[in-house]
Amino acid sequence: MSFRAAIRHPQDRVMSRFVDWNDLLLKTYFSPASASEEVWIHASQEEVDSLGVHLGGAEGLVAAVKEGPPWLPANIGNCAEAAARLVAQRRSSITAPNYHDPGHADPTYAEAKAPVYLPILALWVLAAADVAHGGFYATVSSLLGMPFPNEPAVTGAMERTWQDLEHWSVDECAGRYGLFRARVLGGHRFVGLAKSQCLIRGNDARGMERLFWDVGLRPGQRLTDKLFRHLLEHGKDALFLSQGLKAAMTSAEYAEPLLHLTSRLLASWDGRRPKVHGHDAPTAIRRGARPASEGQVDQAPDELTLALSPSDDVVNGWDVRWRLGAARSAAHCALDIRGQRVTASLDRIGEALFTDVDSHSRQAVLNALSISATEVIDIPATYDDDTLTEGVTYTTRIQRASRRLLAWNTTDPRLGDLLIEREIPLYSPLYILCSPADNGRTKHWLGSERIVHEDVSVEGLPRGWWMACVPDPDRLSLPQRRDLSHEPPGRDHPRARIRLIGGRPMVGGGSRAYAAYDLPSIEIEAPPLAQLEADGLDIEETSGANTQTDRSGLRRFEIRAVRPGRSAVELIVTAGRETLAQTRLRIANSDGEGHGEVRAFSLDWLGRTCSDDSGLRGNAIAGVSPQADPEMAQTAIEIDAAGFADSATCAPPDTPAGKLLDALASRGSMGYGAARDLLRRLSDDIDPVPLLLDLRARGHLEIQTDAKGHLVRLHRVPPTLYSLPATHDGLPMFGVCGTLRLSQWATLMDGSGEFLVSLQLDHHGGLPLLRLAATDDAAVAAACRSKTMEFEFGQSPAMSIVSWAGGIQDAERDLVSRSMERFSAELAHLQRLHPNTAVFRAVADGRMSVDPQRKMQLFRFDDPHVPNLQLHILGDIGTDGSTRYSHVHDSRWGVWVTIRAFAEMLRDAIGRSDACPWPIPYDPATRDLWLPARLKPP
Repeated sequence: MSFRAAIRHPQDRVMSRFVDWNDLLLKTYFSPASASEEVWIHASQEEVDSLGVHLGGAEGLVAAVKEGPPWLPANIGNCAEAAARLVAQRRSSITAPNYHDPGHADPTYAEAKAPVYLPILALWVLAAADVAHGGFYATVSSLLGMPFPNEPAVTGAMERTWQDLEHWSVDECAGRYGLFRARVLGGHRFVGLAKSQCLIRGNDARGMERLFWDVGLRPGQRLTDKLFRHLLEHGKDALFLSQGLKAAMTSAEYAEPLLHLTSRLLASWDGRRPKVHGHDAPTAIRRGARPASEGQVDQAPDELTLALSPSDDVVNGWDVRWRLGAARSAAHCALDIRGQRVTASLDRIGEALFTDVDSHSRQAVLNALSISATEVIDIPATYDDDTLTEGVTYTTRIQRASRRLLAWNTTDPRLGDLLIEREIPLYSPLYILCSPADNGRTKHWLGSERIVHEDVSVEGLPRGWWMACVPDPDRLSLPQRRDLSHEPPGRDHPRARIRLIGGRPMVGGGSRAYAAYDLPSIEIEAPPLAQLEADGLDIEETSGANTQTDRSGLRRFEIRAVRPGRSAVELIVTAGRETLAQTRLRIANSDGEGHGEVRAFSLDWLGRTCSDDSGLRGNAIAGVSPQADPEMAQTAIEIDAAGFADSATCAPPDTPAGKLLDALASRGSMGYGAARDLLRRLSDDIDPVPLLLDLRARGHLEIQTDAKGHLVRLHRVPPTLYSLPATHDGLPMFGVCGTLRLSQWATLMDGSGEFLVSLQLDHHGGLPLLRLAATDDAAVAAACRSKTMEFEFGQSPAMSIVSWAGGIQDAERDLVSRSMERFSAELAHLQRLHPNTAVFRAVADGRMSVDPQRKMQLFRFDDPHVPNLQLHILGDIGTDGSTRYSHVHDSRWGVWVTIRAFAEMLRDAIGRSDACPWPIPYDPATRDLWLPARLKPP
């Protein structure tokens, strides 16, 4: 059997699956964010599926290794021999023809001579992590479908490849991409090299965070020998860790790699108490709870916590709110609290959603507080959805607690100061809120412990509740803090805390990194004179204890810029020469850098990102001449002037969308996070994602997505006027697209005798629709060339785009070209599209399966690598009866492909001959095309 067996689709724009996998693994495990840290290739099936779902998951990795790099001959015997050749080529000064040096495509690795054999090493780790019954070599042979003998030539090639990776990372690069060590576990040297990479896997990584909390560790804390032994002693009996990891904790030969892996996890942990069922309640009220299964963290749904705000309606009283961590880019959600609908809105910094205070929901949130004193409340939360559905409903939860701890926090000027449920503050007052069943016990305890406190008004809260303020919580002893908060024994009293708030975290490679295009803000809790050191970042303090109105003791810093060449930054809180707290901010990639430059960017015929200008940008296609329709002028529709609006009442420069375009035009390129935050500052009522998608659909900007379809960057589009198949009073009409400056809007709207201007309001807060009428195309083209305009002119661009773009069948062939048979990563919030209603609904059993009649269905779930973002997978039953699953880079293609398959089922199985192609009504008189509201064109 040939080592390279795959035949690629001729329209596939990617050079090689092997190259794609190597680039992904290199950026994940060997990035500048891991500089001077030990790194590991955690290539278990769960992690490979999570990282590379867009490349076919673990099956795609195996297929890539079978295919091999395109510059090697096709008659290589096995992957060990291929690895040996790639090692030799990497070290050689003579480059092989078509050799792919990662530094040629990514300047991060320029001149680094980075390895190109990582898919082969990852496959060895995959085999060692999930060894079948026949052993390691049999597992490799089974995966590749070819012999992989246990012979000196093979094992020697394997060992030399591992050693070359160590030599490259340690000796050649001096650790600037991390430090890899070729460690051996167990008596089998060659198997042990791969096995050492995967000691801690998916569920175990989450379980280790729970272990950190249980034994009282802090993020970034140095693991002394004593602390490490203490950790292992508790971990070896933990029900939430896998049997394999617990066995490793009892073996001396695993101690060194476990220490490095654990230290890396501890450095990336955010310090928050893990979400575990019943964790906020005392042990006494969790009696009878079922323990988690062996090796599984029993994670709770998203949790609602309490927030109290001083009331405008109740004298010396409080308004009750519930707080839900921000998720899925939603600006609003609706909670169903025991049959009562309560709305919640995102705060200004994008950290959490808070329930609104109004007469309609006041009683419901009060009742929830009363009920939560004695029982857990499961609450459906329906988020606004920015794709194709009516809204997505997830289960959230209010934990049972008869006593809640609160402290001041200010997250949004609109909300004012809030008492927010959280851990005991370090340097600001602590508030203790007790239910009627608990207040007597708490009062007695405060008195017996001689803790200074004072009663606080509870007007507006449920009857019988009581609240006290402890003004100096820093005077509490460790036992007193544990009694109040039910913290585990051994947790010490930190001098300061550092937290990373918001941003887009990416979990993989044994650590947490943040996307450079969406960095978090930094929050510290420290003594008043403490300083935050962040060498490598330009930061600005935006709120904190140094302001007169702040009572929280918290200080926030925004990251304004990352200095060139910095991908890992130590954040250190100091007081004089003493270090009070420390953590590391890792930046996953450089896609968010380069403000102020116009980047090469376009879209290919199926809407995928191109890193050059060879495709579509705005309404222009590189190398494609406009194709005018001779019938267009004859069939142009007449636009009634009654539809025009007064430009003074809805001028684009006055809208948040217009101001965003002005900012983008000045920069050329803008990270998604910066654009989202700008829109939120410009308006409290805008949901950024739908607005950005609308501006893209109208050609005012381009949105770059990553390989999984997540929004990454915005790109400027040249301001353009283009012809339309419409007239007004016999004059041809023209549209406006591109990224306009505010002055350019003004130039268009002042008329100046050349154009008749029409504006139509966007009732959803978006950009008004501007149309121009003029004498003819030549007059508009001449005006565009003038120095006062500086616009481009497009002659009937719609015809060119339609002729050039791919169709549904093209998209379907492309989507299934990298399919996989199974997906082992955890599927959170799995949903299936119902094509008859175009609505996603939850899959009851949490597993993907395709209806045999429908043949093709679309699924979505939370991205396990980038929490709170979603992936789309197309399930397809082939002609041989097997089911395959394919990543969908744009959900709109997935919806249209699925609905086409549904229409074919109606035709073939039910006899509805008019169902396929799907009927799309068209009125030739008005030239109106009618599409269902949720079926957006790709």
